[in-house]
This record gives sequence, C-alpha cells and structure tokens, in this order.
Amino acid sequence: MTYKQTIVENIGVGISEFLPGYSHNDGLRFDPQDPIHQMMETMVPFLIEVHQRIPNGNLKYILDVGAGAGSLAYFLKKYDPNLIVFTLDGNQETINSPFINKDTHFIVRTDQEYKLVDENEEIIKFDLIVCFEHIEHIQESNFRQFLKNIQIHAHKNTIFIGTAANWKYESEDEKHVHCNVKNESEWREYLKANKDLFSGFAAIDAGPWIAYADAKDRVPSFSPEIIKSIFKHFFSETEEDADYYDQQEAWSHRVATSTIIILGYG
Repeated sequence: MTYKQTIVENIGVGISEFLPGYSHNDGLRFDPQDPIHQMMETMVPFLIEVHQRIPNGNLKYILDVGAGAGSLAYFLKKYDPNLIVFTLDGNQETINSPFINKDTHFIVRTDQEYKLVDENEEIIKFDLIVCFEHIEHIQESNFRQFLKNIQIHAHKNTIFIGTAANWKYESEDEKHVHCNVKNESEWREYLKANKDLFSGFAAIDAGPWIAYADAKDRVPSFSPEIIKSIFKHFFSETEEDADYYDQQEAWSHRVATSTIIILGYG
C-alpha cells in the first residue's frame, strides 16, 4: 500500500522562516540515547491500554501529529510491527530521522490543510490520533484548521489524545514558542464553542479532577477510566528499573504542567 499527502502547497516550515510557535530544534532529536526519545517508549503500553477500552475498537492505523523525529512511532512499531503509524511534522529536516518510516512520514504544517490518502485516493481514517507537546505551538487563529484536519481523518471510533502545555517561556527570544497557552477552563470553553469539529465527546483534564466540555448524554462511560489510567500510569512509583523511573518522572512533569485533551468522533 502506498500513501500520499495531496495538498501539495503544504510543505511544512522553511528553515529560515519565522513562525510563531515553531522551534526548529525540537524536531531534531535523532540520538537513540536522548532521554526525550527514550521516554516515548513508556507511552506505548498506556496508549494501547486506552484503545482497548473502546467498544468494538480495532487499533491498526495511528497518526502522530507534530511527531518531531518520530520517536513514539518508532516504539509503537517496535511494540507491534503490524501497526501502521503515520507521522506529521512541519520541520523539513525530520525526514532524515532514523526513527521515521519515510513511506508514512509527511512534512506539513499541521495548522494548514493536509489530506492523507491511500493508493485508491481514499482519505485515511485513523483509529488513534495523538498529539503530544504540540498543541501549545499552534496559533489560536489557525487552531480550527488544526481540528478540521483531525476531523476528516477520524471515524466514529477514533480517539484523539493530546497534551497542551499551560506555561509560557520567559526569555524574550522564546516567548513566541508557546503561542497558544490556555488553562483547563479556557480549553473547555474553547471546545464548547467549536464542538462542530468533533461529533462525539471532549474530556479536558488538568489534574486528578475531570471536566467535560460536552456532558449531555454523549460522554461514554470509559472516559473517567481513561483519565484514571493516565495518572495511574504516569505517576507510578513501583517500577524498579532506574531508566524507566526517570522516563516516568519526565512524563509526570509534562502531564503536571499540561492540560490533557481527549476527543471522540462517534
């Protein structure tokens, strides 16, 4: 099976281009010993567990939006070679990463229109779409397009899981990097105002308490379990392996300083 991205004018971010939210070096972690690369491995069993909770869910196609060097995709394929994992990133140099599959890696700005199709020109519908440490880099004026892109690549059982950092850089030369920072309440209100872009439910979590953007009859019963799984997994202190513990700590910090956004489309 061959795949392509059909919006030819979307070619990512130019190397010398200034774009609010864009940080060129973030996508260039090509060292297998890099702790940011290694900690992605701890996400894999959690994501598999989350998807197993979906009634009649079949996990085959996964999309990682803002994937950087493709570390998460690398470990997903290592866990299950039968998974078909697509990676998207605006950094044109990520095509050189040792962790990506060049047949399923596409250089695009994720806040502009893109369309992933198979050899029959059919839009690919993903079972799981993830976006970690990327949402805060998307300008609010472009965020509806970001969500539209997710929507057209989703089917009724698709789950989207993303994190949005709730902090800004202090230094003047980096203030532009986190250009879309909201707290849990602000994200809840934003999704309420844009609920046409997901047909299922939205769960927004900024700690051990859960708040729903759409609580009227359309929130599936497994959503609170997903949130509990996130915290049970990320904050576990029972693992004896030192490297694994360090990776867990790194993810704990990220979760503690981020809002978790989960969207459904059925």
